[in-house]
Amino acid sequence: MKRLLIACLAGLAALALAVPASAIHLGTSTDIGSGEGIDFQARGSFKALGGWSDNTDFNDKVNDEDEFVAGQRARLYFEMAANKNVKYVLGLEMGETVWGNEDEGGDLWTDGNTVEVKHSYLDFNLANYNVKAGLQGVSLPGHFGSNILNADAAALTASTQVNDMLSLTAGWVRADDNSTSSNQHSEGSDEWDAAFLAAPITMDTVSFTPFFAYSWLGKDVSADVADGLKDNASLFWAGFSTDINLDPITVMADFNYGALNAEEEENETKGWYGYLEADYALDMVTPAIFGFYGSGDDEDADTDGGGIMPKIAPDHWAANSHFLFDGDTLFTGFADADLLDKVDGLAGFGFKLKNIQFMDKLTHDFLVMYAVGTNDKENAKADPTIRYLTDEDSVMTVDFNTQYAIYENLSALVELGYINPDFDSDVYDNADDYDENAWKAAVGFSYSY
Repeated sequence: MKRLLIACLAGLAALALAVPASAIHLGTSTDIGSGEGIDFQARGSFKALGGWSDNTDFNDKVNDEDEFVAGQRARLYFEMAANKNVKYVLGLEMGETVWGNEDEGGDLWTDGNTVEVKHSYLDFNLANYNVKAGLQGVSLPGHFGSNILNADAAALTASTQVNDMLSLTAGWVRADDNSTSSNQHSEGSDEWDAAFLAAPITMDTVSFTPFFAYSWLGKDVSADVADGLKDNASLFWAGFSTDINLDPITVMADFNYGALNAEEEENETKGWYGYLEADYALDMVTPAIFGFYGSGDDEDADTDGGGIMPKIAPDHWAANSHFLFDGDTLFTGFADADLLDKVDGLAGFGFKLKNIQFMDKLTHDFLVMYAVGTNDKENAKADPTIRYLTDEDSVMTVDFNTQYAIYENLSALVELGYINPDFDSDVYDNADDYDENAWKAAVGFSYSY
């Protein structure tokens, strides 16, 4: 009984100190004790950062930018295992807490109510299957987070190892349901669901994961959740993610195709996304080249449907430019130019130097990338503030990020970023107002356990 009381007090203390994030590596588990038949483990992370930025909207004529921001975020996960086949996982998060922000609990007295439940699910083995039921992380295959679905969701997933080479993972996601109880009668169809199947295949030098996903929306699904994609719509996707390891060369590729079918043709859209990268591992650095293409809208998109691949909840594409797509390793919104919603309507190529290491414990990453829009200029959205790049617009970005391992689980971070946009004046009347270079510099600490 005494041991159980100690474990409960430790859990309550950790709960009071909890603070969270987005999709970051959580490190290894740490045993925090055991109760009567229950083993407790905790793992988590904490990050604090301060940063300067300018012209993240590419317009230096607006003087309302907050050029310096400091803040923190953290996650805390508890695993409670009855035995090796059954456990419950609780994940708590305190999101991006900006220091000094009253709404986020970052002002004096730090009394904000910002602790949230991130994960809450049952994880158990049944015969040859592993089953997870509850609030959990769900992602379709992709090297830098799926451009279709990569989010926390209410879901039921199951996976099994078929043989030494093949495994299967299937899942169902309830994305939205306007009804708040089982006896509440709805006048229409207000659910949004998705199902998926992935089949990872692993061989000596090649891993290949094909997948298929299908989603269906009722006509009364909340527009805020479904981004206006109602109209009794149905969506499907197919694609794959693969790695070819020919040491010291590694080739990575992703391919996604998706379509949305609706009652009205102008509400339909279909498109594809592809990514290819080749790395060459050396002793002190890994050079890499990459290219990508995301289809865009043609000139008849307003009447015949769009050319951009539909999505449910895509992830940021931060592995190829934190600044352009994802701010930095701490804040998804800090110094975030967020030029597009991920890689929609954008094609480009770039060069990376990964894991540069000339000194023990000190590593760097360098990236330069050039991209152009793939949306037809005749279908321009008429305002560059919404970040809709046409085939007449382009952008160039440079990232240089440094990490120093102070201790095994504690690192100091320095991140630098630069963006040079070019909106065509023949497409946008106010393009010249949005051609200012953007930059950011951030320093901070990252602890994982």
